[in-house]
Amino acid sequence: MPFMPIGPCCLEGNTLPGEPAGVVEAATDGNPVARYHAMPKDGNVVDSKTALVLFYDAFGLGIPNPKIMADEFAEKLRINVFVPDYIPNPPPPKSLDAISESYPGEYAKKSWFRTILDYGSAIVHLVPYVRGLLNGAVMPLASKACEQLKKEGYENLGAIGYCRGGSVIVHLMSKGDASLLKCGVICHPSPEGKELYEAITLPTQWHLASHDMRFKDPQIAELRQVVEKKSDVITEITVHPDTVHGFAARPNLKNESAKAGFEKANEDAVAFFNKHLLSSA
Repeated sequence: MPFMPIGPCCLEGNTLPGEPAGVVEAATDGNPVARYHAMPKDGNVVDSKTALVLFYDAFGLGIPNPKIMADEFAEKLRINVFVPDYIPNPPPPKSLDAISESYPGEYAKKSWFRTILDYGSAIVHLVPYVRGLLNGAVMPLASKACEQLKKEGYENLGAIGYCRGGSVIVHLMSKGDASLLKCGVICHPSPEGKELYEAITLPTQWHLASHDMRFKDPQIAELRQVVEKKSDVITEITVHPDTVHGFAARPNLKNESAKAGFEKANEDAVAFFNKHLLSSA
């Protein structure tokens, strides 16, 4: 069954169709990180001690995609899914649209003058938000979000992250602390370095773009080199053809390769969590 069947009438750029069905839980003294909570439509979960944490990209909850995807994961896995609001003061969702292709070659015919203007505009608009995207601000909130779920009685946590959220999972899993996370799925993150990859000892699934301006062929080769030396650690790596950074979370639904990559990555994630999160609960 497809992760999220999308018909031609639903195609609206990189915004997924549908309306979020979960609830937003505000930050409190007891729970310092606000979050979106999704659960199966009928309210019945297969394991009340197991949950999935979804870390979205640098633009936070500005578009409905992370909530809609959390709803889908909750329905497919039959568990509670949480999307922490872990990025303080995220930039506007479309800040980089003018300089980030949604499929390979989308801006190939753009003039150099237009390109310079677009990059200059993006930099100016992003400057006020840089501090909120740094690890010093992000990682403590990401960790607290998981720790809070543990305090609430969730004994088994899996995590899936996209773009900035994928990098967050690399950092969390490189600590080698199986008491926090059981496994993780990492989708088109920024490259974080060989040392962190080597430190990951938990089951991990990677979904990378074939034309990522951040995670390029040399970085993919470095990751594969590390993984090949760790035969005792379950690791899956898929490079999705004709895709760019962001395809698994904010796909251009009018582009067949982007749409196919989105479906494949998230379908594989469901299978991965069924095997390494739910079976180990």
